[in-house]
Parts: sequence; C-alpha cells; structure tokens
Amino acid sequence: MQSLPRKLNAANKRHIILTSLQHQISSSAISTELAEISRTQVHPSTVWRSLARNHVHGRIVAQKPYFLCVNKAKQLNYIQKHRNWDAEKFKWGWRFGQDQQCPQC
Repeated sequence: MQSLPRKLNAANKRHIILTSLQHQISSSAISTELAEISRTQVHPSTVWRSLARNHVHGRIVAQKPYFLCVNKAKQLNYIQKHRNWDAEKFKWGWRFGQDQQCPQC
C-alpha cells in the first residue's frame, strides 16, 4: 500500500523553519506565505507538525526580574535583616518560632 505524496519538499521545510525562527509568526501565516511563494497549499497544522519534527516549539520568554531602585533597596534590606539565617530558617520562612510545632499553619 502506497502512502500519499508529501506536500512539503526539503526546500519548503527549510523555508518554514527559517521563517519561524527569524520572524516569529504563526503557522497559519507561514502556510499563507508558503502558498504565495511556492504555490504549495498546506494546512497550518502541517506547518506546525513540520516545526515540531525539527524541534522548533513555541515558547514564552522568561520574565526578567523586576529590579527598580526601590526593589533593590527592599531586597538589600531583606538580605541585611536575614543575613545570619541558616537554611532551616529559610525553609520555614514566615512560619518560624512557635508556629514550627504546628505544621497545619
């Protein structure tokens, strides 16, 4: 039993990967662009599968820490206040002292 012919050739696959990495556009926009350039009609899910096979996945960039002068000052105060805490105290955080005996808190 023969399988259906592939919609994407090697050049189309390379174009999909390069477009996705350079411009960060959606798979539907890539499929529309591919139809205009090479006259190959592909569904956006085909583009998505092609990207997934080549280990290109959509990710959200991690947020940078919010360090304004005010936040830096607050962080410095916290560090100076808790400078001599050991790892056990940091593990308990706000539940330190008499609350340590009450794990339900």
